[in-house]
Amino acid sequence: MATTEPEKIVVSAHDGHEISLWKKGPANGKPIVLLHGRTWSARPVWDLQVGSPPRDGASYLGANTMDLMASRGWLVFAPDFRGLGGTKRDEEGWTTPNKCVSDVLAVLDYLAKEGHQKPPLVGWSQGALIAQLIAQKHADRISQLVLYGSIFDKDVVYSPPSKEDYNKPPPYIANTMEGAMEDWTVPGIIDDEAAQAFGDEALKWDPRKVSWSKLDEFNACRGEDVHVPTLVIHGEKDTYTSIEKQKELFLSIASMDKAWRIIPGCDHPVHLYPAQRLLWLSSITSFLERDHGKN
Repeated sequence: MATTEPEKIVVSAHDGHEISLWKKGPANGKPIVLLHGRTWSARPVWDLQVGSPPRDGASYLGANTMDLMASRGWLVFAPDFRGLGGTKRDEEGWTTPNKCVSDVLAVLDYLAKEGHQKPPLVGWSQGALIAQLIAQKHADRISQLVLYGSIFDKDVVYSPPSKEDYNKPPPYIANTMEGAMEDWTVPGIIDDEAAQAFGDEALKWDPRKVSWSKLDEFNACRGEDVHVPTLVIHGEKDTYTSIEKQKELFLSIASMDKAWRIIPGCDHPVHLYPAQRLLWLSSITSFLERDHGKN
């Protein structure tokens, strides 16, 4: 499957802000929504182009998740949160968990109007916390939940920002190549060309560091309030979490229709690594496709 540019759709948020939504896959494919994490937007995270001409994103050495999923019959949608990728900052300038939840709900509204009701929702890293909040409060909007590399930690309690701090304009902080490279913690797990491509694309789409605030809204994350079918999946050597914390997350989830999958030998961005990304996807699809009449 040749690598292609995703289609860009502009979705109007509930407050009128324009949200960039990237789309790729067969028109009659099974819809799925992917949420990126804290620092990098959808294009470098889910639609990474490696090489010139680009590698086949669905191949063994590809690193393009949208291409890989599209090759397996999925119609993939990936929004950018405010201040990331193709979505501009709003007037306040701050990106907050509740704004992200509202914006994803606007995306789900758009998809429902297009005939894609209740898609599965995949959230990576901090995006997994956004996905979890949606599952807790709006379970009727999604069919299944995938918490991938979630940074959930029941022992972390965020304090709200002061009104004075929130009313200040956020500072300009530039992202760096060093920051883009910090996820690779297992030697040799990604080839140099793919790592460089990620750094280049990350800085192209997200030259300025997004300004998060009101992280105390994440304090509402409670596995006990998740009642949709849920897959918890992460890399064995993920430095942003631990097997023990993932175990706590898994056990806390109220739904008994749940599974926990550890991908061996890799760290946080499992979906970018040659052998592991195939195991990652097969683990996700085997969990999700039960609702599509498959074993």
